[in-house]
Amino acid sequence: AEVFGDVTRVLAPGGLFAFSIERLEKAGDYFLQPNGRYLQSVGYIRRLAEMNDLAETSSFEEVIRTGAPGQLFLLRKSA
Repeated sequence: AEVFGDVTRVLAPGGLFAFSIERLEKAGDYFLQPNGRYLQSVGYIRRLAEMNDLAETSSFEEVIRTGAPGQLFLLRKSA
């Protein structure tokens, strides 16, 4: 949530924010794995984007890291 606030603060109107997540495929917003990496749900990311005035331009599923289910996002700050 803090990252989204920082991005919103420094991103110019109309600017783009691209990132990937390891996708959480069970109930919940996020989960810290024993390896120290977080999994996040797509719904959680979409709520954070909406709360920070970032519109989802594109997102799609992608395998990231070594076979981990992931999601790529492209968000745009409102003009």
